[in-house]
Amino acid sequence: MATHFNESGKWHDQDCSLSYPVICYKPIPPKAGGFRVSDQDEGSITLQWNKINISTSFVLQFNGTETLIRAADGDGPVNYTVSSLTVGTKYTFTLFSVLDGVRSSGVELTTATVPQNAEDLRITAQFETNITLQWNKVNNNTSFILQFNGIEKFIYAPGGDGPVTYIVSPLNPGTSFTFTLFSVIENIRSSGARLTAATVPEHPSNFRISMLYDTNITLQWDKGNASFVLQINGSETNISAPDGDGQVFYTALSLTAATRYTFTLFCV
Repeated sequence: MATHFNESGKWHDQDCSLSYPVICYKPIPPKAGGFRVSDQDEGSITLQWNKINISTSFVLQFNGTETLIRAADGDGPVNYTVSSLTVGTKYTFTLFSVLDGVRSSGVELTTATVPQNAEDLRITAQFETNITLQWNKVNNNTSFILQFNGIEKFIYAPGGDGPVTYIVSPLNPGTSFTFTLFSVIENIRSSGARLTAATVPEHPSNFRISMLYDTNITLQWDKGNASFVLQINGSETNISAPDGDGQVFYTALSLTAATRYTFTLFCV
């Protein structure tokens, strides 16, 4: 008996005792087409590819293991879910078509499970034109995308230990922003952690006395786009932003005649 191979396939064993050669050819099956990811979450990845025929099975190879996937009945693509995977981890899958024990060359696909959200997203500082955000690092392979106001900022995975710090600048003063932070690995995003914060408002402008009496004082200032807290000798009064444009007027009543008062006005 003799076995012969060539570049295009495998020959059956040849019975050399016969007076004439008997040669059977096993062709190499075609590669599976359309090898792709159809779904993924933190612990599993669903792969999909085009079926070849009912006689062709498949071998899926990853992480040093192989899984035989029998030829599926019916039409449509083949779906296979790889489960019990590690969150936020990159995997390389190689898919072989198999017919009569002969494998095709493999098609390869690299993807990742969905990474976990960054934990403890918080504010560490805020000023009139910038806000400093901080969060716990995931690992050295996980980068981040910070989304706010319809724009996205890519933040590379930092080296070393400790939290990640990022300053968002320049921003408008006295403005509320919603930040959404995504962990990213192999272009796969987490569900996103969210935080709403505001820049410090500008100081009220043109703060002045407009009228002065024995027991009350009327104060005046430019409206701006914020509410206000008026502090009088240590006590505080909240003043809502009025409708319309123009000036804000506030009268401090029931004051003691001929007494000195210190007024401090905050935008909020």
